[in-house]
Amino acid sequence: MLLDHGYNYLSLQEAQYLTHGIEPLAMGNGVKNFGVRSRRTNYAVKNRVYKLWDKNYRKAKKFMGAIHAGFIDQSISPALRAVILDVMGNCCGYVMTRCRLNVTIYERASLIRKLKTQTRKTGWCYTDIDPTNMGICTITHRISLLDLESVSPLTIRSEKTCKDISYKNFLKRLALKGDLVYNSISDTAHSSTG
Repeated sequence: MLLDHGYNYLSLQEAQYLTHGIEPLAMGNGVKNFGVRSRRTNYAVKNRVYKLWDKNYRKAKKFMGAIHAGFIDQSISPALRAVILDVMGNCCGYVMTRCRLNVTIYERASLIRKLKTQTRKTGWCYTDIDPTNMGICTITHRISLLDLESVSPLTIRSEKTCKDISYKNFLKRLALKGDLVYNSISDTAHSSTG
């Protein structure tokens, strides 16, 4: 089954079966999100990485919002293969092709340019730009964003959470120019230049 923008759907049950007995790569240690503990775990199975989280993970809705808005697509994350949903349709993670983590400064700059384009087009931004969240997809050999749930609708305060100076200044200029059109129903921002 395909979701919006052509991403495959993988059931949580299938993902749990595929990762059963596999040693986790990394585990979220139950970080408190608004008073609710959530667990995140990454599993590597062959050439895929499964990132799973529980239903209380507060970034799941933003991740799905960024996909539906078209922010997360093959231009910034060619490694994304599938979105993991439970039986109720709640997002419980995603599947990516493994990536080589040592990106060059030129590859990083290329991805940041793509992020700026996507932000202008969709009104969404990425908040955790870091070399460890970028990699070269082992199948497509293209640079890919990895930590996909670190996204947010663009607001006046978006640049405060961004770590990359160039992207941070871009977000600030975009917000200060008033180049955003707010949807009062969902309270998300969309760029009017896109």
